[in-house]
Amino acid sequence: MNNRVRNALACVCMMMIHYTVHGMNWGAIQKISTKKVKVYAVAGLGGGGSDTEYVRNLFKGHDLDIERIVTSLEDSDLGQDRCIRKLREELEKDNGSHDIIIHASSQGAATILNYMAEESNQERIRRIKCLILEGLYMSGNRGITHTLRGPKGEFGPIMHAPFSESWVPYLARLIRFHGYCPSKQQPIKSIAAVPHDVVVIMAHGQEDPKVPHDDACAGYHALRQQGNDKTFLISKPGSNHTHVLESSDGVVIQEILKTHNILPGNADKTIDLAQYQPDHKNENYRQIYHAIFAQESMHEQIATPIYVTAALFAGYVALRSALYVRKKLYRNV
Repeated sequence: MNNRVRNALACVCMMMIHYTVHGMNWGAIQKISTKKVKVYAVAGLGGGGSDTEYVRNLFKGHDLDIERIVTSLEDSDLGQDRCIRKLREELEKDNGSHDIIIHASSQGAATILNYMAEESNQERIRRIKCLILEGLYMSGNRGITHTLRGPKGEFGPIMHAPFSESWVPYLARLIRFHGYCPSKQQPIKSIAAVPHDVVVIMAHGQEDPKVPHDDACAGYHALRQQGNDKTFLISKPGSNHTHVLESSDGVVIQEILKTHNILPGNADKTIDLAQYQPDHKNENYRQIYHAIFAQESMHEQIATPIYVTAALFAGYVALRSALYVRKKLYRNV
């Protein structure tokens, strides 16, 4: 045995002895990722949430490259085709030399879930190791109706109209979100495409005026129920819709990522992560999830009748207007 081989074996033996003494086995050494990690901060509607410095503060102590992506601003479709196209364009610039952590807020969080459902077979998806989702809505329809009904909504009374949950999203499309389709892809369905080995951390304000806290509970239930044991729920008091996390939550997030070998460093076993993994079989969570799923399935069924009714009504109004103008013109002759 030459000296070079002898020295190499000696180094390996010394490493094994060192990590054994410090309570780390050889299997753990193999699992430590040496690959560089990049963070994408995906903002919500109008560029809200996922500010670069805010995200950087969550990873204090780690020098990570953070790139901010703003999904569709004008004519937003709340996480559907236009938002997905914008996100895809930005992620396609990625050189593939690193693992990916995504921090996303509101519309951005919905966009990344819908994007993952569309691109499930792409190599880029397999490099996504963690999703941190703040203010996630399970459907744009729920975001619209909750905002209108909430304490800051200006049109709360409209939600007292019969069957408002069904037709108000279509009215919102006509007035504000022209590219949005209430019956198309929604996170409640897309969430099934999230791979089981991806760490998912959901953070949501309990009094969020834009998106119900129930949506986070439904998303948590869906992921855990389909076998993702790396899903965590951070429920925060207050009415923040985005930027709900504090420095202490950043410590928890880093602990989660170290535990799952996404960030370098030894996990601090004094932090109890079990409190962020409530029983996903909780009957309340289960009922919330199934209620939202059924509601969105209903939208798929009623879309055509609503559009036909709207077209007939518009035609009726146009015809009545034409007859009125004709009558006035003839009367003035």
